[in-house]
Amino acid sequence: MCNKKAILVVSYGSSYKESREKSIGGIEGAIAKEFPSYRVYRAFTSEPIIERIKKKDGVETDTISQAFERMMTDGIREITIIQTHLVKGVRYEALTETVKAYRKDFDNIDIAEPILTVQKNVEAFADVLEMIGSSYDDEKTAICYVGHGIEETSSAVYDQLQKVLNLRGCQHYYIGTLSVKPTLQDIKQVIVETGCYRRVVILPLMLVSGYHVRKDLIGRKSDSWKNTFLQEGFEVECVTKGLGEFSEIQNIFAEHLKSVML
Repeated sequence: MCNKKAILVVSYGSSYKESREKSIGGIEGAIAKEFPSYRVYRAFTSEPIIERIKKKDGVETDTISQAFERMMTDGIREITIIQTHLVKGVRYEALTETVKAYRKDFDNIDIAEPILTVQKNVEAFADVLEMIGSSYDDEKTAICYVGHGIEETSSAVYDQLQKVLNLRGCQHYYIGTLSVKPTLQDIKQVIVETGCYRRVVILPLMLVSGYHVRKDLIGRKSDSWKNTFLQEGFEVECVTKGLGEFSEIQNIFAEHLKSVML
């Protein structure tokens, strides 16, 4: 008998194969393990990345619409969707618009809220950031997590993460972004003015260690996060492991789905 229930995991995607499968694949694996009676499907929102993966690795990856068509062909009747995008924004809105076009073709479609729109998930993320950073926290090291910050709504979410860490006594942890406040310049100013640090550790607040980690965080250009702090005279260490590779983060996504599927 055909399994008629499915979970669709929607991600932006990454052309970096190893990072992609350890992070996005890891999240999908944790979800599949938590919900063994559901079929788990993948869709990416970036068509250029889909094309790049096809060219580089010979792997076909569905867009959201293609995933819906595939699930229809497979006889799926009920779908729960979760995005690996951390906050609400244009991609979440685009997903909801696409879903409208397919609701008539299925018995039910539910969409989970992005992970960091739920306070308990913010707390759980902070747990992981604290855990990862603890090995560097010697009071002479600034621990900098860097997120994409593509969406304007990101600032409020990252501010909330920062407040949670500060309330826990993680006073040497700093959260910045590539696109919205707090920027690299904002974080650099605070760290320099503090005057107590000799080292800066840079870590991605991104699920996948891909293009932005390699270009913006550790890239060769003078304005990368790494080189900016080197120019200020700090010792710099860079961690390139994406958050999605940590089992603790993978489990947050699986647990988040439970609230939608009750």
